[in-house]
Amino acid sequence: MKKVIWIMVLIVGCYDLSLAQVGSLGSSDARSMGMGKTYNAVSTGVFAIGINPSNIAINENYSINMNTILPIPFVSFGTGTNFFDLENLNYYFGKVNGQPRILNDNDKQKLNSLFENGGLIYTNASINLFSLSFNVNKTVGAFAISMKDFIEGEFTLPQGLTNLILNGNQLNQTYNINDASVKSWWIREYSLTYAREILSWSTKSSNKLFAGVSFKLVNGFYYVKNQDINSYLQTDFNSQINLYADNKIVGAFSNNLGFTYSSDSSNQSVKSSVFPSPAGRGYGVDLGLNTSFNKVWNLSLAVTDIGKINWQENTALISYTGEYSVTDLSQPDALDSLKDKFNESKDSTGNFVTNLPTAVRFGASYFWDINKNKFPGTLLLAFDYNQGFNDEPGNSLNPRFSFGTEWKPMDWIPYIRTGVSFGGLLGFHWGLGLGVETGFLEFNIGTLDVQSLIVPQKGKYFSIALDSVWKF
Repeated sequence: MKKVIWIMVLIVGCYDLSLAQVGSLGSSDARSMGMGKTYNAVSTGVFAIGINPSNIAINENYSINMNTILPIPFVSFGTGTNFFDLENLNYYFGKVNGQPRILNDNDKQKLNSLFENGGLIYTNASINLFSLSFNVNKTVGAFAISMKDFIEGEFTLPQGLTNLILNGNQLNQTYNINDASVKSWWIREYSLTYAREILSWSTKSSNKLFAGVSFKLVNGFYYVKNQDINSYLQTDFNSQINLYADNKIVGAFSNNLGFTYSSDSSNQSVKSSVFPSPAGRGYGVDLGLNTSFNKVWNLSLAVTDIGKINWQENTALISYTGEYSVTDLSQPDALDSLKDKFNESKDSTGNFVTNLPTAVRFGASYFWDINKNKFPGTLLLAFDYNQGFNDEPGNSLNPRFSFGTEWKPMDWIPYIRTGVSFGGLLGFHWGLGLGVETGFLEFNIGTLDVQSLIVPQKGKYFSIALDSVWKF
């Protein structure tokens, strides 16, 4: 049975994609992560880059915002699944009195049901290498530049594979692997942003409208996405095991990653570098509007990542195909024959183009000075709606809603943040974070998965973000 499972994992054909298991989907700064990834109407300065370009012009307290790797780099990381928590892991794969647990039929049924909504494994990471925003004045407007890396990976385990693992290769049963999927990339964005106030009204000029635009140069260092997954295993009434695979994955890889084609006999080594050779290049645009009312209400609307990447270097169609029938896999020559029947190839595809993760973003916020009501501090309330237009890495066709809040009880007490997020790729999340301001320097920490910290056994996800910002 173990040999059959090993063969089916092999047939899925994802063993060559170890590069593709990390990612950047949902990356955000520590402040907004603590607010449940609520950022559209409340992000200003360098935090507005990539969210809404018009927001960089509404930063009235500080003319310059700057983020570098010192004293704390701007980093974000998240990983998890949509089907498995630690409690399930300990139950199904833990031991009882030092011995492996023997699953009964009810256990197998419950375990298999966990994969009904798709066995998604998800990881993302991002780092802001440098960013600077400079709000000159009302007439000239504001400028910003940034360099950010995003890495994102999604892998969906096929339910047919779990059926096979739990129930064995039953007679006259076909185990399809067609619902397996993989997509991942590593991209770097260089952006230039401009924004200014374009309209104000009321006698006190407290109602304002801002507009902004970002132009992006995008370098892609790798890209992989399944093009076609078509594999199955079947055992007929004569106990003959039939294996079939026709899997295709399209990809592109930087010269630094050591990729070689099937026709290339040389062994390329991985070459680490802060500035790897791009596998693809592209351009993108962000457009945004922001309006404020009476210095307490803020409405934000943006369309981000309008553009494409042209992948040119080491482009490949990775295929794993073949058919095989055998009656006894325990025979010494059975696996050797299997290797001969299935063919792996990595052939050039020529240039291909992918979209950037285009999305529309809407947000609203309300700033409440609760000191006036004899309650300490200030309170910021915010709402977000995000909708992706494609399913490229870093995006989701499912809309995401979030609600967040930031409370500053007193000057000497940190900002306390929390919020919830619904929908999107990963469903419900509860965020929590803290922020400390020391005049010219701000520190933030946040997580989108505080429930995993409070009740670790029920946790499916883990995330954390850290950043520091210089303010002048």
